[in-house]
Amino acid sequence: MKQWFLAFVLMGGIVPSQTSTVVAQDSIPAPVVRNAAPVLLKFCPIHLLDPDNTLTAGVEIPLGRWTSVQQEVGFGISELNLFYSQRVRYDRFTTWRFRSQVRLYLSRSQTWPRGFYGALEFLHKRVYQYETRSVGRDCNPATGACSYFEITSEPRLKRVNAYHMKFGYQNAISRRFTIDAYLGFGLRSIAIREPGEPRPVNRQNDWFWSADTPGIYRPVPSLSAGFHVGYAISGPLNKKNGND
Repeated sequence: MKQWFLAFVLMGGIVPSQTSTVVAQDSIPAPVVRNAAPVLLKFCPIHLLDPDNTLTAGVEIPLGRWTSVQQEVGFGISELNLFYSQRVRYDRFTTWRFRSQVRLYLSRSQTWPRGFYGALEFLHKRVYQYETRSVGRDCNPATGACSYFEITSEPRLKRVNAYHMKFGYQNAISRRFTIDAYLGFGLRSIAIREPGEPRPVNRQNDWFWSADTPGIYRPVPSLSAGFHVGYAISGPLNKKNGND
């Protein structure tokens, strides 16, 4: 009888000890796991208003606490162009636009990616144009008179390269969407070439938009302004995003 009583007392002492150990372990707070900074899918609707219009999309990928890279690709056709003068002058044309950008965020809040930033950007644009022309046929070399005129479509290629330093601000307007407004300054150059031209002629233009004759034009000051609409494709924008 005494042996059973002693065993009962020992078991009673062991059980509370195990219970107190479990409670102590449960009271330890779990470590907070922060989500990675989201990847943003970008759209640039303002490029639809460009004479060399394109539908442009891109992606911004965070590299660390303060930096990111952004790559854009745009494609446009003459049927989507909003400028009547462009559609009349050219029988058809297609445009490719590429923008590569490295960003440094100057201010960061708890919700990434929100804040002011500076960026270095390279732009390359190629426009394949077919210009509508009236070409005289069976012309008299002495008088210049022609028997008739034929409407033709002459191909030409326009290339644009530009470097910009940009400043902007990106703000989250919901848990998925952002607005990114920017203003940039830099230099851009243009070259226009037609098939059969042995060597492009170097030309000096006072204004970039006056470059129209085939040739290679000197770099001129460039202004770049607009906005992007972003969508977080790798997760919602919340206070646990980012590396703060």
